[in-house]
Amino acid sequence: MPNFLDQKCGPQEVKDSVLHIEDVALYVLKLLSSSEKEVSSMKLQKICFYVQGWYAAKNGRELFVNDFQAWRLGPVSPRLYKMHAGRAVVSMDDNIIQGNVEKICESDKSFISNIVAVYGRYTGLQLSDMSHSQEPWMNARRGIPEGSPCKNEITIESMQSYFSKFLR
Repeated sequence: MPNFLDQKCGPQEVKDSVLHIEDVALYVLKLLSSSEKEVSSMKLQKICFYVQGWYAAKNGRELFVNDFQAWRLGPVSPRLYKMHAGRAVVSMDDNIIQGNVEKICESDKSFISNIVAVYGRYTGLQLSDMSHSQEPWMNARRGIPEGSPCKNEITIESMQSYFSKFLR
């Protein structure tokens, strides 16, 4: 696997605060905003999912408090969704993602930046399609008819198990 995963907070870098998705989402949005004035809400959701999945695979724990569900169009965090509901796109100027990037240690910022560098080139719909072929989303939706609503949790364990398969 690419060395974008070779980042880890040192003991002096570990922050005291628990990270939440809005902290990571705000940092992702900041990174994406360097090349896109507006970012689709779907893209922001999916990249946060990929950050969490790869982080869990690499570090054996979640980066932020996990609450992804297997919605029709892929993984969605209801907590993040509440912040951008009704908006197809978000931007740094909106100030709707109420996170705190200062809570993220420098090596975790580097890790997130590397994930954004890999997945940021895709649209929200492309990322949604990708997630539909991956076990965490598929397993959480097992038995749910295609296109039907679903609020089944995508567990951190399923994400860790799946993404770990691609690590060397």
